Amino acid sequence: MDTDHLHAHFVVDKHGIEEGRFLSICRHAALNFDVMRELHAEISQSHGLNILASSRLSRGIIENPPRQSELRASREGGKPTPPAPTPLSEGERSRRLAVLQGFAREYDALGDLAGLAAAAGIETATSSYLTRLARALGASAAALRQGVPLMPDHSLHAEGDPAARVEAARSEMIASATEAWEAIRAMEPSAERVDLERSFAEQARASLKLAPDSILLAEHAQVADRNTDPYHDPTLASLARLEQGQTEGVSLDEGLRATLAHVRDEIGERLTALFSIREDELRIAGTSVEEMVARFSLAERSEGQRASWITEQPNTMQKVFWMETERALGQEVRAEVAAFNLAPELTEAFARDQLLSADRHMKLSEVPALEAIVDRLHDTLKPEDLDRVRSGDLAPLNEQVRDPALRAAVAHELKNEGGLGQSSEVGPWADLARAQHRAAELGQRDRAVERDTGHEL
Repeated sequence: MDTDHLHAHFVVDKHGIEEGRFLSICRHAALNFDVMRELHAEISQSHGLNILASSRLSRGIIENPPRQSELRASREGGKPTPPAPTPLSEGERSRRLAVLQGFAREYDALGDLAGLAAAAGIETATSSYLTRLARALGASAAALRQGVPLMPDHSLHAEGDPAARVEAARSEMIASATEAWEAIRAMEPSAERVDLERSFAEQARASLKLAPDSILLAEHAQVADRNTDPYHDPTLASLARLEQGQTEGVSLDEGLRATLAHVRDEIGERLTALFSIREDELRIAGTSVEEMVARFSLAERSEGQRASWITEQPNTMQKVFWMETERALGQEVRAEVAAFNLAPELTEAFARDQLLSADRHMKLSEVPALEAIVDRLHDTLKPEDLDRVRSGDLAPLNEQVRDPALRAAVAHELKNEGGLGQSSEVGPWADLARAQHRAAELGQRDRAVERDTGHEL
């Protein structure tokens, strides 16, 4: 043994004993040295021997090893170290560095999986095997990105097969998720049940990478398409996102938060009154007035949620009837919400939220709250002020729209209404809104530093 770790060497005679055929082993063939090394490790594992099957590149070693003939000659000649390997060409070095960075990305991905498995399994302590495995893989990825050779953690390898431990945690996680979902659906209809369904969907999105073949997790990780979701209303969705602080780039002061809470409560009362007319119908369908208000009040619903609300109906006829009921209720809710008179500053917050959360390729004219501002200004601005805006002078909008990015988007849409342009896609305007928000945050931070410095002086 010339090393401190268990290992093996292959001796392969490429000249076959049958018909003298030559064995070709190359990097791109089905049979190559990496495959042979991994198969050998698997066979050794089945006999209780843990042997590392990693390649030199996967350990961050780029240079070629000394040839065996050179090592023997060095020993026979009494030299303490073998001669340096032949330098790599620039092309070969670049290729190997690219492969090394690919290994770094794979270690990162495997570390994420191990972390998910640690969170999902019974080994939740910070010293658990899977937690240590996640940290080791993350450290390996960082080392490879910096071009530093890895120092394998043999203690982890000695504790068993990492893939088997991750697979065991994955199976446990799927079983726990199935049990949790069945318990949620067994609850009495309530707003709490809807909130637990929402939390389950969030967890499914976080866990899907660990179990991509789980139909349950995949259905709940998939957000329902707002174009076909009968529960979707853009105003209610914005209310939920703003209340939960989900949209990056939108901040509300205390006064606006109070207004938001008041609007939320008032709309909730209106929806409760609307659904109360169908209370018996909802009870037969396995839901309630309170639960329906909660369903419509979510920022988004998962495909798993939507499917469960339909499949819980006892037969095909009632399933069809319930889907028709959902569509009818959706129309009634949208009409009720559209009739609600929102304060201009809240409409502006909704417009910013919808701009930042919309698909980048959506047209500006399809952002409801933004078009509400455009319609209001079209009716309230003087004709000469409208003409100024359409000619590029945004001064008439300064008092009407406080947010600079929204002001520019509104001016663009007013110009479009005047036949002087075309409605553009949301993407560039959302980027502008984010950039201005970051600039404002940096400005506030700089002013805070100046105040602190002035205080110290």
